[in-house]
Amino acid sequence: MRALAIGYLSRRLVLLGTIICSMLVGLEAWHEWDQRAVDIQQTETAALNVARAVAREADATFRLAETVLFGIAERLQGGRWSPQTLAQLSRSMATATRALDSVGGLFVYDAEGHWIASSLDQIPLGVNNADRAYFQYHKANPSLAPHLSEPIRSRSSGAWIILVSRRLQNPDGSFAGVVAATVDVEHFVERLSGFDIGSDGAIALLTREGRILARQPFLGDQIGRDVSASPLFTKDLPNRSSGVGRYVSPIDGSARFAGFATASVFPVVAYAAISEQEALASWRASALGRAAILVVLLTALAALGLRLVRDVRQRERAEAELAQSEERYRAVTEAQLREARAYADSTTATSVAILAQLAEGVIVTDAVGRITLVNKAAAEIHGVARLDVEPDAYSDSYHLYTEDGRPHPPLDLPLARAVKGQKVRSARWRVRRPDGTEVLVIGSAQPLLDQAGAQIGAVLTVRDDTARDAAEKSLRDLNASLAQRVAERTREAETARELAEAASQAKSEFLASMSHEIRTPLNGVIGYADLLLDEEDLGSTARQHADRIRSAGAALLTVVNDILDFSKIEAGQVELYAQPFRLDSLIDNTLSIVRGLATSKRLIIEADIGEEVPNGLIGDQDRLRQILLNLLNNAVKFTHAGTVRLAITCLADAADAADATILRLAVTDTGIGIPEEKRARLFQRFSQVDGSIQRTFGGTGLGLAICKSLVELMDGEIGVESALPHGSTFWFTARFGCGDSLIVPQTLEAPRVPAARPAHILLVEDLEINQELARSVLEAVGHRIDVVENGADAIQAVQATRYDLVLMDIQMPGMDGITATRHIRELDHPANRIPIIAMTANVLPQQVSQFRAAGMNDHIGKPFKRDEVFATVERWMGEPTMSMAAAPSVTPRLVLDREIYEEMLDLVGAEKMLRLIGDLAVQLAERFGHACLRSQDPHRLASEAHKVISAAGFLGFSELSGLCAELEDACKAGRDLDALLEQVQTARQHVLEEIEQLRQAA
Repeated sequence: MRALAIGYLSRRLVLLGTIICSMLVGLEAWHEWDQRAVDIQQTETAALNVARAVAREADATFRLAETVLFGIAERLQGGRWSPQTLAQLSRSMATATRALDSVGGLFVYDAEGHWIASSLDQIPLGVNNADRAYFQYHKANPSLAPHLSEPIRSRSSGAWIILVSRRLQNPDGSFAGVVAATVDVEHFVERLSGFDIGSDGAIALLTREGRILARQPFLGDQIGRDVSASPLFTKDLPNRSSGVGRYVSPIDGSARFAGFATASVFPVVAYAAISEQEALASWRASALGRAAILVVLLTALAALGLRLVRDVRQRERAEAELAQSEERYRAVTEAQLREARAYADSTTATSVAILAQLAEGVIVTDAVGRITLVNKAAAEIHGVARLDVEPDAYSDSYHLYTEDGRPHPPLDLPLARAVKGQKVRSARWRVRRPDGTEVLVIGSAQPLLDQAGAQIGAVLTVRDDTARDAAEKSLRDLNASLAQRVAERTREAETARELAEAASQAKSEFLASMSHEIRTPLNGVIGYADLLLDEEDLGSTARQHADRIRSAGAALLTVVNDILDFSKIEAGQVELYAQPFRLDSLIDNTLSIVRGLATSKRLIIEADIGEEVPNGLIGDQDRLRQILLNLLNNAVKFTHAGTVRLAITCLADAADAADATILRLAVTDTGIGIPEEKRARLFQRFSQVDGSIQRTFGGTGLGLAICKSLVELMDGEIGVESALPHGSTFWFTARFGCGDSLIVPQTLEAPRVPAARPAHILLVEDLEINQELARSVLEAVGHRIDVVENGADAIQAVQATRYDLVLMDIQMPGMDGITATRHIRELDHPANRIPIIAMTANVLPQQVSQFRAAGMNDHIGKPFKRDEVFATVERWMGEPTMSMAAAPSVTPRLVLDREIYEEMLDLVGAEKMLRLIGDLAVQLAERFGHACLRSQDPHRLASEAHKVISAAGFLGFSELSGLCAELEDACKAGRDLDALLEQVQTARQHVLEEIEQLRQAA
C-alpha cells in the first residue's frame, strides 16, 4: 500500500509541475500579447491625433487662402477692370502674400486665361493658363464656391503647388475669369516636419479621390500619384471619416500603424503613419527579456521537479522491493527455522548460508536473547562485520536513538520485545555506527515458535530508511514553502483591501471638500447675479453681463450637481417625489431650454407626442426633466446639421391600465453616430466614447450614468440605437400614474409676494458676502434677520432671543454648525426645540446624514435657489408654502464661438487675427446700411448677407453667420424679412461691440 501511495504521489507531482509551468507560460504569453495590443492602441491613437492636427492645419491653410480670394473677388465684382485698378490690386496681393506664410502667390486671369494681376514682381509674358484643369472647371461651372486643385507644376517657378481658386463673373452672370491662390507643397511639407512620427514614419495629405497632395518625408516624384486602389480608399473612407488601422504603404512597401482624418471644409484627407518596427521595438525588447527570465525560471523548476520525482520514484522502488523481500524472506525464514528445529544438526550450515545472502538485514536470537545469527545486510546497516551482543546491551553498544533523536529505552527495542513474546511492526529508530555516522532504520520483530508452540527464539528484520526519510523531508519543506507563499498572498490581498477602503474614504473626503469649496463661492456668484437682475434700472449691457455671470455659474453648478447626484445614487439616497404634472408643459419647458443652442447651430428641434399618451401624469417631473435635458443636450452637442426629435409613445402592454401607464421617450438626432463596440461604455460613470469626444465636446462622463440610475428608479430601462454615420436614438421607458383631475393650471410667471408669515430668523454665517446675500433675499419678502458669525454666538443668541427659525452654516471658525446644533438640542431651555436648517455647500449623502444625526431638521444647499429658501422657511413655519417666481430666464446669446476663435488665433497669431477682425469690422460697417435696409431689395440683401456668412463664421461669429444664412434663404424664397432684418441688425451691432472688446483686450 505504501508503494502505491508513493507512486500516486509521484504522478501527482509531475501533473502539478506541468500545470504550474503551463500556467506560467500561458500567463506570460497573455501578458505580452495584451501589452502588444496596448502599444498598438497607443501608437494608433498618436497617429490619429497627428492626422487630425494635419487635417485642421490643411483646412486652416486652404480656408485662409479662400478668405483672401473672397476679398479679391469682392474688389473685382462688376467686371471692366482698369489698368490702375489691376496695378493697385497686384500691390495689395503682394503685401498679403508677404503677410501670409502659407500662401505662396495670388493670381488673377481674365476669361481667356491671360494673367492680368499677380502678387509676383512681374507678370510673365506669353503665359496662358486657359488649359489648366481648374480654369476649365470654373469656366464650365457657374458656382462661386472655392475649388481645390490637384498638385501641378508652377509655370513660373517649376515647383509643385496646390491651387485654391474662385470664379469671377460679370454682372450678367457670365464667366469673367479666375482668381487663384497657391500653396507651395514643399513649404507645407516643412510645416508637417514638426510632428514626431519616428524616423520611418510618414505624413501625407491626399484628395478624396486618392491623389497625393503632399508628403513628409518629401518625395517629389510621388506628388500627384494615384493611390485610390489602397484599402484606405476602397474600404475605410467610404464607411467613416476618420479612424485607425494597419496599412502597407504602396510607395515603399513598409507596414505602418496609421490614423486618417477628413478635413471639415475642403475635400482632403490627412494620413499619419508610424512604422510597425518602431512602434513595437520597445515591446519586443521587453518580451525577449521576460521570455529569457521565464525560460531560466522554468528550467530551474523543471530541474527541481525532476530531482524530486527521481527521489520519490527511488523510494517507490525501494518500498516495493522491501515489501516483496519482507514477505518472501519471512516465509523463507520460517521455513528454514522449522527445518532447523527438525534437522538442527544436519541443516544449520545451510540455513546460515541462505540468511547471509538476504538483501534485508536479519538478526536471530535464542530463547534467552543471545544473538545466534546476523546476516551480511544487518551487519552493514550497523557498520560492523559481526553483531554478538545481547538485546539488553544492544542500545549501549550501538547508541540507539528514537526517530526524533532521544535515547531509546533498551526494553522498548523491537528485538527485546520479541524475545519476550511480543510482535512489533514497522518500528523506526536511529543507529549510530562506530564511525559516528547515523542511519534511520525501520524493522519488524516476532517470536520464533517450535511445532509445539513453544518459543525458541526471536527474529528481527531491518532495512536502511535514510533515503526515504530525506525525500519526505524535502516534501515537508516544499509544503512549508507553499504555505508561506499562500500566507504572503493572503497578507497582500488584505493590504489591497485596506488600500481600497482608504481610497474610497479619500474619494468621499475629496467630494466633500470639492463640494464645499466650489458651491460656497458659487452661492455668492449666482445669488448676487439674481439680485442684480432684479434691479429695474439696470442697463441693457450690465443686464447682459449679469445674465452671463448667472449662466456661467449655473453651468458650473450643473457639473458639481452631476457628481453629487451620482454620489447620492451610489449611497442609495435618491428618492422620487410623485406629484401631478402636465406632460405638454414639461416638454415645452424642456425644449425651450435647449432650443437656444440648437438655433445657434441651425438645427431643427421638434417633439412628437402620441395621441394615446395621457397629458395628466403623476410622477417626479424634476427627475424626468433632468433625464430629458441630458439626452437633448447630448443630441444637440453631437449634431452638426439636421434635426433633433423627441418622440413619446405609450407602450401597448400598459395602455389598458386605468391608473398607470408606461411611456417610451426617444431622442433621435442626425449627429455623428456611435460605433457598436463603444456603446457599452456610454452608461458607465466617468466614461465617454473616446478621448477625442471629451476634448472636442467636454462633459463629466456622468450624465448618462445618472440617467440610467434614475430610469431604473422609475421601473424602466434605457438604451441606445445608432447607425454610422446617420445619428443615434437614445430611448428610455418609465412608469407614471394617471391623474388629469389633480393637475393645477400653471402660469408662466408669478408675482413676488410677501411671506405668508414674516419670521424672526437667526442666520449663523461667517462669510460677509453670504450674510449680505441671505439677508437681502429674506428681508425682500418681509422676514427679520439677525446675524452671528459662529456656533458659540448662536447658542447664546437662541437663549437670549426667541427666534422662529435658525439657518445654520456648517463650516465656521471656532465652533462649527454641527457642534452648535448638538449643544442647542441639549439645552434646558425652550430653544432646544427650535427648527434648525443647515445652509451649506456640504450636501453629500453622508454629510446630510450627519446633519440629521446632530439634530438638524432640514438642509438647503449652496448655491441656494430663492424659491427653495422661501419654501423651506415657510414649511418649518407651519404655513402653506408661498414661493417666489424666479426672474424670467434669458437665453444667453452666443455672440462669439470661443472654440473657433481660439483655434484661428493659434493658427494665424494674435497680430494677423486682429487684422482679420478689423477687416470684418470695416465690412460690417459698410454692410446692411440704412439705405439697403429701407429699400429691402431681396437681391441686394441676399448679396450683402452672402458676403458676411463666410467671413463671420470663419472668425467664430456663429450667430451673425447663421442669421445671414437665414436672411439669404428668406430673400431667395420671397418670405417676409422685417423680423429677420431686425435680428441681423442687432447681431451685427453685437459683433461690432465684441470686436471692440477684443481689440481693447489685446
